[in-house]
Amino acid sequence: MTAIKDLFDGGWLKYGSPRNTPTDRLNIAVRLRNDFDIAGTTAKATDYAKPRVDGGNVTSSYTMEALERFCRAFNSIPPQYRSYVRWICCEDKPFRIKGSRWDVARQKTYLATLLCLGLDELIKYYIKPHRKQKNRKQLTLWK
Repeated sequence: MTAIKDLFDGGWLKYGSPRNTPTDRLNIAVRLRNDFDIAGTTAKATDYAKPRVDGGNVTSSYTMEALERFCRAFNSIPPQYRSYVRWICCEDKPFRIKGSRWDVARQKTYLATLLCLGLDELIKYYIKPHRKQKNRKQLTLWK
C-alpha cells in the first residue's frame, strides 16, 4: 500500500467530497486492498467474479466472502473511476506522469481528484448500509 500512502503523505487525498477526510479515503483504500489480497485475485483479471482456472479453486469460505465483498465494493464504484482505484489501491502502482512541473502538477491533481471521487463512492458503499440500519424505524404489522 505504498502508492496510496505516498499520495496520503503528499496531501493528494484531499480532493473529492468535503464530507470525507483524507484519512477516511486512506482507510477505505486499505480495506479494499485487504479484501483484494484475501480473495487471492490478480490485478490483471478482467472479471473478478469468475472462478480461477489454475487448479486452485478449493478455497475457504473466508476467501469466498472476501471475494464477494471485493466484487460488490468494486462494482459500486462508477466505471469512470474504477481504473484509477484499481491502479492505486489494488495494483499498488503510483501515477506516472511526464512533462513540465506545471503539467505534472495539473495532471496529478486531475488524477487524484478522480481517485478521490472513486474512494468517496466506496465510502458511501461501506458506510451507507450501517447508517440505514441505525436510523431505520421498527416496522409493525397491522393486525
